[in-house]
Amino acid sequence: MKTGTNGLHGDEHRSNEAYDGMTLRDYFAIRVSIPEDGIDKSNAEALMGSAVVQWGSTPAEHIACLKWWAQVEAAWRYAYADAMLAERDKETV
Repeated sequence: MKTGTNGLHGDEHRSNEAYDGMTLRDYFAIRVSIPEDGIDKSNAEALMGSAVVQWGSTPAEHIACLKWWAQVEAAWRYAYADAMLAERDKETV
């Protein structure tokens, strides 16, 4: 199995104990860029499997909307991280 620059290899990138509590998957997710103009509504709804949460008029509705968009960003980042790990795990010719 390939060894990364931080000494991780094999299935260790999926362990929560891999690197000071951060996995390689976490590291990749942190490094993923969000598009400059944000994640559009249709992609966000596809990632979440639900309709966008509206801003509303109460603090509780604002917080629900904020949390929904934060989950969208996390889903976006981890989708890329998973793709990076899958590519990393491919055997090279």
